[in-house]
Amino acid sequence: LPWPSQASCPQCHGPTGWNIEEVYQYLRQFYGLAASSQPVAVASVMSKVEQFQEKVRAPAVATAPLVTLEVYYFTLCSHCMYFLKLGLAPIIEAQLPGNLVQITLLPMYPPLLPFVQENHTVCMGRSDCRLALAPLCALRAVPLPSPANSSELLRGARFAACDIGFTARTQNPAPGTTKACADAASLPVDQLRTCARGTQALDALRRGRAPLLAAMELVHGKKGFQEPPSMPWVFLNGDLLECEDGKLCTHTRTPSGPQPLPAAASLLDIVCAKLHVQPKGCLMRASLVKQAEQQAIQEA
Repeated sequence: LPWPSQASCPQCHGPTGWNIEEVYQYLRQFYGLAASSQPVAVASVMSKVEQFQEKVRAPAVATAPLVTLEVYYFTLCSHCMYFLKLGLAPIIEAQLPGNLVQITLLPMYPPLLPFVQENHTVCMGRSDCRLALAPLCALRAVPLPSPANSSELLRGARFAACDIGFTARTQNPAPGTTKACADAASLPVDQLRTCARGTQALDALRRGRAPLLAAMELVHGKKGFQEPPSMPWVFLNGDLLECEDGKLCTHTRTPSGPQPLPAAASLLDIVCAKLHVQPKGCLMRASLVKQAEQQAIQEA
């Protein structure tokens, strides 16, 4: 485990190894969440710290796409909200050919990993876990990764973008927000609520464990980050992008600092530039970006 470093988190390092509960609390604080007075039983989930470094990969696809896009976010993150609404939405709405573009979208970040073997009550006691359940349920029918033109991905991503508009602003969204987002995404709200209130939601959380661990291995193993980069994590063909305002991506993120892209551009522009033939969604990219902006303004 290359992080946290001794300098940044001395309490994470014990005389006989790692203090897993302190590592967990450190990560929560890093992502803007206060430490809890009632710790999760992390040791029962991660008896060995090597589990942080598990080398797992998302399922392979039969034909390698030209573009793979992976997005990991957490639902209390305002920066993630801007990205889902302004950066990701145009890609989703473009309905690019699934044999060319594959997308993974997960409302998960590293501090959620201890919950994969906890019960529903424990998850409901933590806002970051509780507020991930509805979008996890909305996305549970979506393959990991998914063809970019999947109808399941379209509905799930629309729900996620709507939902984070509430959860990034308050940890206690008003009653009716789930229904409003389900209606906007053409998802059956009764099924969504049943999932979020029961074991199906935890099954969805467990399903996201493997791709998230693979992303962590990429960040901290292959790329060598000593500290966890801020959310969202947006990987384009394995490169970690910086899309600071959500709308325009400007840099790739590296341990030595940001490396500028040739030009600041929307994520849809960058993806389309990698395709040899421009599908209909790419030809409409300016209008799709504008549409996402207008939708975000209406929902603000």
